[in-house]
Amino acid sequence: IYAWVTIPDTDISYAVLQREGDEEYYSKHSENGAYYSGGSIFSQSYNRKDFSDPMTVLYGHNLRNGRMFAQLNDFSDAEVFEAHRYIYVYLPDRMLVYEIFAAYPHSNEHLLLCHDFTDPQQFADYFASLGEAINANYRRDLFPQAGDRVLTLSTCYRQNRMQRFLLQGVLTETYDVVK
Repeated sequence: IYAWVTIPDTDISYAVLQREGDEEYYSKHSENGAYYSGGSIFSQSYNRKDFSDPMTVLYGHNLRNGRMFAQLNDFSDAEVFEAHRYIYVYLPDRMLVYEIFAAYPHSNEHLLLCHDFTDPQQFADYFASLGEAINANYRRDLFPQAGDRVLTLSTCYRQNRMQRFLLQGVLTETYDVVK
């Protein structure tokens, strides 16, 4: 466990894990390492654990009982999208605040392997290419620019399990822990 992610007024409030050398380990294991088909919320080693990458992706299952990242799909509803503006990430030394700017179905491509978000042009091109997908919501005035840091929460799309549903926020505030 290296972080905690939460979206106020939802059931999304979970530890974030990463296992070096086994990118999918926490898709089928709980935070204590026991086998659990529901898995945990996790990132892969393509991302640093300090959320300093241009794009950080956290994965979680869309469980039938509504747990893990199942509620991300609810953000396809305009009222839910408008009612929830922020994602908070807690690290041992600081809190990160991301303002939500997009919620949309996406292909099952691996974002970090298919796009080089460290390249300013590819970063800009990706966000410029976001269209008016069905069941999508955007706050275009918040679309990130090269140099911004984006957090993507990813789960299976409720309407098509072969797709992903993404909720994205741009880093707007960082608060250091007072010691």
